[in-house]
Amino acid sequence: MIVLASLFLLKFIDLISALILISSVLVIVVLKYLNTVEKRPILGVYRLPARGYCLKVAIFFVVLHFRKIVRVIKGKCLGRLDYFQYEKPQKLSFHEQAIDAVYFNGNNKQGDVLIMGTARRQGGLINGFIYLKIENSEFGLLELPKQPDTCLYQDKEIQEFAVENIKIESVEPMKAWKLTYKGLMKKHNNPSETFSVEIDATWRSDLPFFDFDTDVDILSMAKAIALEKWNKDYFKILKEVHQTHYEQFGVMESTVKIDGKNYFSKFDTVRDHTFGNHRNWRYFHRYAMHFISVENGDRLMAVSICAPISFSTLDLGYFYSKSDNKIYPVNSSDFRLHQHGETGKIPVDYGFTVTAGGKNYVIQVKVKESPSFYIGEEHEAKIVEMFSNFKINGKNGWGVAEFQYYNFKK
Repeated sequence: MIVLASLFLLKFIDLISALILISSVLVIVVLKYLNTVEKRPILGVYRLPARGYCLKVAIFFVVLHFRKIVRVIKGKCLGRLDYFQYEKPQKLSFHEQAIDAVYFNGNNKQGDVLIMGTARRQGGLINGFIYLKIENSEFGLLELPKQPDTCLYQDKEIQEFAVENIKIESVEPMKAWKLTYKGLMKKHNNPSETFSVEIDATWRSDLPFFDFDTDVDILSMAKAIALEKWNKDYFKILKEVHQTHYEQFGVMESTVKIDGKNYFSKFDTVRDHTFGNHRNWRYFHRYAMHFISVENGDRLMAVSICAPISFSTLDLGYFYSKSDNKIYPVNSSDFRLHQHGETGKIPVDYGFTVTAGGKNYVIQVKVKESPSFYIGEEHEAKIVEMFSNFKINGKNGWGVAEFQYYNFKK
């Protein structure tokens, strides 16, 4: 009898302890809610935590976690069932801002650069661009004759990443792509000087990929959504502007012929594929992406986005650990857009810190060259490709920092 009474007393104590813990958490949440003062957005754009922020984070953390479980159960998770169909050009939606884009960003330790991208839009429009630099050649940085304008048009609208002698095509889903170009390119710092160029490149990878629909850090996403003002229109916009986006690091080997001279280069290369109902560049105030390859085989992608219609501050990314052969989502970042190039003046020497997989990574950036181009028929967005040297926790790296600005003037 004494034993039963003791067991009952212990369970009662456990129940009381649990109730006290739950009550304490609720009290903290309520006090936090009552004591949070509304703050004006930084520069009128970047929102700060307001009243109810912690509660909103908790609510959306549960929502996103449940959504992820449902997606996996339904077999919707990219790369598990559907990646074969996703690797080919997608049928454009009927929206005038429909998007289907692929992008390859290659760099190496020697300073060679090969960046090629095509974004399919309605009416046969493709935003296409190329940057090419062979460090040990006399040609310097080369770009397409029309750049900084990127509006190219297919002779006949076709469902291919191909326009004006540029062609990017999938060879084996999640394993290999082919990139080719044959035509004129001009010197970036002397546009009157042009060269005959042939590019024949193959990108391959056996590394895991990162799907921004399912693999991002849920808490980071919940925090970003919690910063915004919630109403029916806001959640409608979130659904409408959603795009499928995935990325994968690999190696690209290229044979390049410039005015009859042959060059072979090997690039550490990140590639991505984005498609969705629509992408309106006027929605984006700014973003800053960092694509970094490290000498020990690690890889890092970190992005900070400000698109006030959906996210005024969103920090995402991933770290690939060579030793673990595993990708970890970025959990946090202290990179702040308003502190780096907000006025349009590109920073050339800066740093920031991210956490991923329970580890901190200190990133140093030194920009070597920063050409830019425009996206959109009205040049709605200005993209700056900043070829850079990096250090991550003291280890040398190379790659690109890409800054985007909403272009207020055509």
